[in-house]
Amino acid sequence: MEANADVKINREYKDRLFRFIYLDGFFRKHREGVVNMSLTEYNEAEFIENRRAEGRAEGILDTIIEFVKDGLCPVSEGARRAGMSIEEFEKLAFPAKQQ
Repeated sequence: MEANADVKINREYKDRLFRFIYLDGFFRKHREGVVNMSLTEYNEAEFIENRRAEGRAEGILDTIIEFVKDGLCPVSEGARRAGMSIEEFEKLAFPAKQQ
């Protein structure tokens, strides 16, 4: 009975050793791909957050423009809140006037 247990333990040890050596070799061989994939996933999360921030900023700018067009605030205040010169803001808010 003891010999059977030793054989089983020995077989499990060999299996684990084989898997360790195989996986270690696999990751060494494909290290660049694994690292790039990790960086891509991280950058993807950063990209998504940046897109959300851009969307929020665009929404805020659209709201400011609508307030100015509806007469709820003057062009100068809209430009100030948008962080633009009055000329830049007018070009963006009233593109038809530029033609």
